[in-house]
Amino acid sequence: LGIDTRRIVHARQETHLECERLVAASFEGGVLNQYRVIAARELLRNQSCCLDGKKSRRIYISRRKARIRRVENEADVLRALKKFGFQKVYLEDLSIADQVSLFEAAEMVVAPHGAGLTNTCFCAPGTRVLEMNTPVRISSLFARIASICGLSYHLHIAKPRRVKHFNPETALGDSNLVVDTGSLERAVRSILDGSQMGLHSCTEVLGPSQLRLAS
Repeated sequence: LGIDTRRIVHARQETHLECERLVAASFEGGVLNQYRVIAARELLRNQSCCLDGKKSRRIYISRRKARIRRVENEADVLRALKKFGFQKVYLEDLSIADQVSLFEAAEMVVAPHGAGLTNTCFCAPGTRVLEMNTPVRISSLFARIASICGLSYHLHIAKPRRVKHFNPETALGDSNLVVDTGSLERAVRSILDGSQMGLHSCTEVLGPSQLRLAS
């Protein structure tokens, strides 16, 4: 947006500002709609350092530097994904423009549930997205972004580890993840082969009957 970083104010509950011109993000209870997604996509794509437009990269988004939703057996996950040519990326180390370009060029994205998957709104239609999550943090947010942007979305259910603040009334909480790498490999191979099945899991997390129901 061309705003000097020295003029960016992080608002708090008690923040009061007087200014001649204010640019602020709207908040409507976290509701996601296609107009917001498309607006963000078009605004930031126009300012990105676009690559050649070829979908040639398979990327894994690491949350190793995050406080929560880290993949505890990430080394095993990376060994499994490298068989398919995936590269590990820390989005915290990239500028916004570089993040946009990275996702524009992605053929497939694999990542644990987290804010980094918001960047999938910059992916080209048809890009494959595999979100890893647990039964204590199921969310449809990135599935909805994928639907708006015409992406091929898949969910891989992992085992929760170090569960925090789980609310039994809403069935919502947070945790780290432990991924069954054998199940992950089968899921990635199936997706790259053109599978349309949207849910992938090891039977230790969801039984066969639940898998059939969920899919």
